[in-house]
Amino acid sequence: MNYTSQIIIKKFTDYFEKNGHILYPSSNLLSENDSSVLFTTAGMQQFKEYFTQPELAKEKNIITIQPCLRTSDIEEVGDITHLSSFVMLGNFSFGGYDKEKAIYLAWNFLTSSQYLAVDKKRISATYFIGDKSKQLDADQESKNILEKLKKLGLKDISAQNYQENFWSLGGDNSPAGPTVEFYIDGVEIWNLVFNQYKFTNNQFIKLTTLGIDTGMGVERLEMVLNHYENVFQTDYYLKDKDKLSKCNFDQKELNILLDHFRTIRYLLAENLLPSNKDQGYVLRRLIRRAILILDQKKLSITQLISDATLATEEKNFKKVIINGRKNLLKIYQNKKSISAQDLFDLFQSSGLPLEISQSLIKDENIKLEKNVISEFQKLFTRHQNISRSSLKTKFLGGLENNNQSTIKLHTATHLLLSALKEIISTDIVQKGSNITDQRLRFDYNYDKNLTEDEVGKIENCVNNWIKKSLVVVSEKMTLDKAKSINAEGQFADRYQNEVSVYTIKNGKMVISREICGGPHVKNTNELGSFKIIKVESIAKGIKRIKAVVS
Repeated sequence: MNYTSQIIIKKFTDYFEKNGHILYPSSNLLSENDSSVLFTTAGMQQFKEYFTQPELAKEKNIITIQPCLRTSDIEEVGDITHLSSFVMLGNFSFGGYDKEKAIYLAWNFLTSSQYLAVDKKRISATYFIGDKSKQLDADQESKNILEKLKKLGLKDISAQNYQENFWSLGGDNSPAGPTVEFYIDGVEIWNLVFNQYKFTNNQFIKLTTLGIDTGMGVERLEMVLNHYENVFQTDYYLKDKDKLSKCNFDQKELNILLDHFRTIRYLLAENLLPSNKDQGYVLRRLIRRAILILDQKKLSITQLISDATLATEEKNFKKVIINGRKNLLKIYQNKKSISAQDLFDLFQSSGLPLEISQSLIKDENIKLEKNVISEFQKLFTRHQNISRSSLKTKFLGGLENNNQSTIKLHTATHLLLSALKEIISTDIVQKGSNITDQRLRFDYNYDKNLTEDEVGKIENCVNNWIKKSLVVVSEKMTLDKAKSINAEGQFADRYQNEVSVYTIKNGKMVISREICGGPHVKNTNELGSFKIIKVESIAKGIKRIKAVVS
């Protein structure tokens, strides 16, 4: 039987629904309310808090079909296994069943003639051997269950260390636990995580409720079931492969294009636009990497993906290359050599990729300082680490820190949302925010650009509320009560049962009422004056305002 991705997904869904699971909607590919990551990287991401607080879960047993994107693999794309985007099948349980049921559910789905019918002799499994240095015992329970499966035909069982068979996010109060991994023909297929710990104060504390978190990539599964040589033979890539087959790309270039085209389409479907920051920067990297490869064959990316955004990005990128060449030659004429810092500065200031710089250097016979490429990589890695650290230090509400300037801007953000609703449309909701001690950044849904008159009215509205010296009141209440009094909540389905609600009133009239973790000022007169400094479009139907208070 030929297993297509749709056949695999349908069999997975049918099997787990028959076994008491609810199919849950996948989350957006662009990460929501989790500042530690830019994208959804795994099916469990939207359920993280349920593993440490299972009482919050509306359903005990859930499955998802989750598109995922992992930026850590982008530079590795081109071989036969790495992908930047993929689809993950996952079954999850928050106190609904134990390890034995989880392992047997996986085994039966893989081997049953009604489902995947994999020859048992092709399947092996691993379990956690323990780690004394971390005071973690071996997962003897899983080993015993796998021994039973060996009697049923499982080919092999092996014990693995912490790096291979233990999963942890590493963040405080995050779930963690040993894993069982199933392999087909030596290829890892299914990872079963048993979240029996919470990582707190650099130690693993036993949870009272076991959480089950599993993940299985559709592409890799389709590959092994059909005995394909690599994932790019799966049906996700067939249409693009047919278009590119006559262009004589080498295998690595072809794999990069196939992968990047797919991920680019995913991100464009999320209404993301290319930019120099965060998620938009990842999209820009993918587009420009594809453009560079296609340009070798005198092809335009719009010949393969018809999209106005891509046409604009390609046009702008070619300007970047022209200007980058001029700047590179100017630096060389002044210094008579090029350093790693020069190349990195060109990369940061004008977006000139290293591979373009290298090509220009070769064409112009430019002299390089010693170890330039390796030193550039060090600078780039340092830059990435700083960016990741910045993401990890953000507070849940989008705050970079909690100093007084940032707190003022946080309160101003609440007033800004209320002004947008009053002046522009009651349908406006928050789509994202980031607040530093210098400025607020607020994203919202709206199809039109704000006029100068509208911007002025929004500023006046916020400043009038500030001048009225309105009191900011914080109350603790249940989530149901917060909803009943119409408190704004961007992610209301993921809050804990008890929430904080911040209310700003003008007499009896509610100006702003939001579910929020705080902190905020006590009175609006602390804000001074409010000024919008920039309004821009960041995606189709999504606008961004940057503003300051003084």
